[in-house]
Amino acid sequence: MSNRKRPEVAREAIIWYMEQLEKRVQDARETLVEARIRKMENRMAALISRGNIDVGVILELIYGNMPAVDRDEVIKKAHKRAAKRLKSKVEEVKDIEDLFKKELEKAAEV
Repeated sequence: MSNRKRPEVAREAIIWYMEQLEKRVQDARETLVEARIRKMENRMAALISRGNIDVGVILELIYGNMPAVDRDEVIKKAHKRAAKRLKSKVEEVKDIEDLFKKELEKAAEV
């Protein structure tokens, strides 16, 4: 047994207990936040997947109905222009959320 007095041991025990209690509360909060983030990530992945499938369908329809002679070249040029356009739009904004909101506002105007 150490030479420490009971009040000192009791004080350390209370401090340890309070820290453990606070840690449990914090862990529970983090678990809820992690679950919410995971759910949001899953939603975003599903939205992106559906969007990619839709784009793929449209591309297949267009590609299949284009003259076979130059369709690969036309698709490559369109891809390059689209990538360039996206790059310039992303560079315009500091936050991707702003870009998303801007695009939604433009779509609502049409």
